[in-house]
Amino acid sequence: MSQEPTPPELSPLDRQNVVSLEAADSRPSAFRRILSEAIQTIGLALLLFLIINFLSARIRVDGRSMEPTFHDGDYVIVNRLAYRFGELQRGDVVVFPFPLNGEEDFIKRVIALPGDRIAIRNGVLILNGALIEEDYLEVQPRGDMQEMI
Repeated sequence: MSQEPTPPELSPLDRQNVVSLEAADSRPSAFRRILSEAIQTIGLALLLFLIINFLSARIRVDGRSMEPTFHDGDYVIVNRLAYRFGELQRGDVVVFPFPLNGEEDFIKRVIALPGDRIAIRNGVLILNGALIEEDYLEVQPRGDMQEMI
């Protein structure tokens, strides 16, 4: 009866070499490492894109009513959460849906708050009885507007 040959006994130095060869074989190839890093980078970029889109919006200015602050064709990044944690203030620039067409957005400056009285006399803005200098305007308005609340 023949017996299976038994492997030769390995010295401690040979065993160390065998272990290191086995460990080297279990490492991923360069291609797999590059592919893994590329997938991680694309995933992180996609996550950041989604977060930024949730928190902000890009709005294109259409028209000249906001000049010289914004010009026709400018793009503005808008914070979607600003007024969930704070209140409107005079001078803020806000974006809101056009009342007659919800598909279109308006971008305007806040000049009065609820309860304020405004009027225009000889092209000058009067807010709560005080003259307001609108230094951001290139051209002062002409005409008059009755006081409104």
